[in-house]
Amino acid sequence: MPRIQSGGQPDLKHVSQCFQNIESLDKNTEHEVTFSLYDQYSFSIIPLLGTILAGDRDPYQYLVESIRRFPPQPEFAQMIRNAGFKTGKDVDGAAWVNLWGGITCIHSGVKM
Repeated sequence: MPRIQSGGQPDLKHVSQCFQNIESLDKNTEHEVTFSLYDQYSFSIIPLLGTILAGDRDPYQYLVESIRRFPPQPEFAQMIRNAGFKTGKDVDGAAWVNLWGGITCIHSGVKM
């Protein structure tokens, strides 16, 4: 998975130098009701579980904050193409595949 730079944008340059294929899991804001429920869950439950299970809330708080800052699907697909990968069209089932009712998706690209 690409690392997130300090500005909240994924860093794909190092990925294109190492891999011929790329797959990335990200959130999908297309389905507002589903995403709203997930957003409430992620900001209240996930950091709490981190505190209870791992004894450390901060990494889990960072996780949900970085997920929120991740770019929209078409923008991330373009970033993958800009890094030298070929993707499908900017629609579900091509450049990305939505999962779990649209809460998240998988992006795919092939180094050409």
